[in-house]
Amino acid sequence: GGGRAMSTIATFFFLFVGCFGLAGALTTEEQNKFGVDSSYQVTQGTQNGATLSPSLQVTADDTTITMSCNHVPPHATASSYTKPITTYISSVTSQYQIPKSPAIAGETTCLPAGVVGIAVNGVSIFSA
Repeated sequence: GGGRAMSTIATFFFLFVGCFGLAGALTTEEQNKFGVDSSYQVTQGTQNGATLSPSLQVTADDTTITMSCNHVPPHATASSYTKPITTYISSVTSQYQIPKSPAIAGETTCLPAGVVGIAVNGVSIFSA
């Protein structure tokens, strides 16, 4: 519902605001909102109909929050997704480290191409 969408947006906002040194890192309560149903199986849009399951783990120590995920969508994909325009869905393990006490950068830069965030349900957010 709308509350879940706002929670996703709020968590995403805090994650990125924290990275730019304007606020603190995610709280433990916010970190606990991240997760996927790893029993979900994606077969549409995968290479040769492979069965893939999403994964997302969030851990933290005194200085860093670490997110590990495989970028498999935790939702149904279209049955027509048999010949994708760019690539098939595949399991690609990535790890992102977010400082708990970020510093303000010395200069403004553009976002890098590729993944720039992870939603609370494990979906990757890409830069434009």
